[in-house]
Amino acid sequence: MLLIESLIARREAVRAIVRNPAKASLLRDKGADVRVADLFDRDALTKAFEGAASAFLITPENPASDDVLGDVKRILENYREAIRRTGMKRIVGLSSLGAQHASGTGNLEHSHLLEHAFADMDVAQVFIRPAYFFSNWMHCLTRVAESGVLPSFFPVDFKLPMCSPSDVADFAAGILADDKERKPFHELTGPRWESAADVASALEKRLCKKVVAKQIPRTQWEQTLSEAGFSKDAAIHFVKMTEAVIDGRANPENISKAIRLPTSLKAFCTEIEARHDKTPDRSLPQPVSSTPDMIVLYVADTAASTAFYSRLLDRAPAQTWPTFAIFPFGSGLTLALNQRDDIEPKATAAPGATELVFYVSGKDAVLAMHEHWRKLGLTMLQTPTDIGFGDTFTAADPDGHRLRVCDASVWTHPA
Repeated sequence: MLLIESLIARREAVRAIVRNPAKASLLRDKGADVRVADLFDRDALTKAFEGAASAFLITPENPASDDVLGDVKRILENYREAIRRTGMKRIVGLSSLGAQHASGTGNLEHSHLLEHAFADMDVAQVFIRPAYFFSNWMHCLTRVAESGVLPSFFPVDFKLPMCSPSDVADFAAGILADDKERKPFHELTGPRWESAADVASALEKRLCKKVVAKQIPRTQWEQTLSEAGFSKDAAIHFVKMTEAVIDGRANPENISKAIRLPTSLKAFCTEIEARHDKTPDRSLPQPVSSTPDMIVLYVADTAASTAFYSRLLDRAPAQTWPTFAIFPFGSGLTLALNQRDDIEPKATAAPGATELVFYVSGKDAVLAMHEHWRKLGLTMLQTPTDIGFGDTFTAADPDGHRLRVCDASVWTHPA
């Protein structure tokens, strides 16, 4: 999203490829040409590439994958074939610091594979190797706000290169806009290296309360990741990546030539606070409100339902506990999953008594979402149908909660 906004601000023509049709309307509203394609669907990806002179390539991490490196290799092979079929002339890839190492670095191996996937092809290539994003720490804001503890896989005083994702997006937009840029890779850091303790100090000012960084013991890493919805293979790769960072294998290959991006940790937190001043952040404690802040679904197996909604929503949960998980949304609403046998007072409603509604824009978007969910393996309760207020269909989650998709373009919502 940040890259698209930066390119549009430069008046560049932008085509965005999304896997989830629900995200298409937001990007179109920002001025992007949007195509729906799964990176594992070679034909759809090729069609989305047609007519484009260059592409920004990523290797997305999927914490639910049972074959992390295998998935990356399949995506890269599809990229290769789409580039070959369309005759694309230039690619810019989002790599990472540490990409120079071929093995032993877990998720950082994705970047090594990306940087070497097109070596035998007649296509111009530039790769961007950013440091650890400041935003990676923001996923646990709710927990930090409640407990005053910032959990970290890193030793609390261990300093590592970090940077702002907005700075990286602006840098990438500049590379994409300059078709004469041919330097093979650019390593990006922030103005200084930071630690978990530094992040905790910055968050103290954001949250107006004492925050202490606390390292998660090494013996608890796998369990912590499993409770967060990671598969066994994804957890192994995350652990190897974390160990590589601590061992110094994710530092710039050439520190003296690394580009220092301008935004500091303090400035990043100030930017976050400014955004929250404009749009209330319901992931943090708020005054008593007359509008609901959270929807809680009672489920039989929290881990299984967390994995299901991670796939459905195309995002990892912000926080998980053995019997509870939450998915906050930018709208201010949070979806929570709570184990049914852990509720007081006891839940009595039968599964299917609750319905979550997802709005998309237009009949084509309804059909695209239906196909997307069908491929995800959802149980379909209703095929796309016009029932008098636009096209809609209904599916079910593992506990029988109903999931409805509606065409929002025919609705008029009260202010």
